Amino acid sequence: MSSLFNTENRFWQFMNEVADMIILSMLWLVFCIPIVTIGPATAAVYYVMLKKTSDESDEGPWTLFWRSFRRNIKQGIVIGLIYTALAVVIYIDIRFYAHAQGSLRPLLGSMTVVFGGMLLLMMPYVFGQLARFENTIRKYFVNSFYLALRHIIRSVLMAAALALGVAALLYYPVLIVIVPALVMRACAWFLSRSFEQHMPREDAQEDDLSKAPDDHTAADDTKEEENE
Repeated sequence: MSSLFNTENRFWQFMNEVADMIILSMLWLVFCIPIVTIGPATAAVYYVMLKKTSDESDEGPWTLFWRSFRRNIKQGIVIGLIYTALAVVIYIDIRFYAHAQGSLRPLLGSMTVVFGGMLLLMMPYVFGQLARFENTIRKYFVNSFYLALRHIIRSVLMAAALALGVAALLYYPVLIVIVPALVMRACAWFLSRSFEQHMPREDAQEDDLSKAPDDHTAADDTKEEENE
């Protein structure tokens, strides 16, 4: 009986995890209300999930969420607006595709699938990097393009998680209280493994991302707590 009230047992650890998911999903939903803050709110949830995945912090979800949101609000807003603009372009392509005829129709369809699919594959990497590393917005996108292709299986699995999350919310809107954080938790598990492969090692002068052409170098200036 005593083990039932032991907060270290698996039951209470699971319940704490569920509670954190609900808290983070609600925080994400509230902070997304202004629309333009969707970017920093998403990065903030990824920040918490990456911390939890690597067991780097015992702080509560609100403390970690607010720290990341406050720090990334400027870049997060810009990235969110970029993704919104790109989503509008895809929507316009779909509208043109619906009314296109002849040889133009398969061309527009192929462009929409490739462009939209690549944006979806890159999305977790963009916001995951924003949450974890210091860099320019351009390099966030360049690195994300490289990472999405370098770790294509993980990228497809994360895209599938995002798609399943959206589908779940369309059929059962009440799941908004847990699905956003649950999906980002799953993505964070894959992201942490991809990032670890490109973090600087003590025995190496350069990380793996530096092998990419041109500006595909990684943002290896991790966002440290003491800089906040």
